Amino acid sequence: DICKDAAIYFNALDPQDIATKILDLVSNQALQRELIQTGKGRLQTLETAKSRAVKYIDLCETLANLKER
Repeated sequence: DICKDAAIYFNALDPQDIATKILDLVSNQALQRELIQTGKGRLQTLETAKSRAVKYIDLCETLANLKER
């Protein structure tokens, strides 16, 4: 969900698939560049640790206020 098209996916239980994907990436500079660019784009859509923490705190405060009623 986080990486989406900015990653190469493989079957973690298939050593052959893992090796193939690693070799594909190592030998394909165009794919490397594409994944890097896509990853940079994904970073722009993700929240920071601070913004996530603020949301968690807000949620906790909201739940605490509901419980007090």
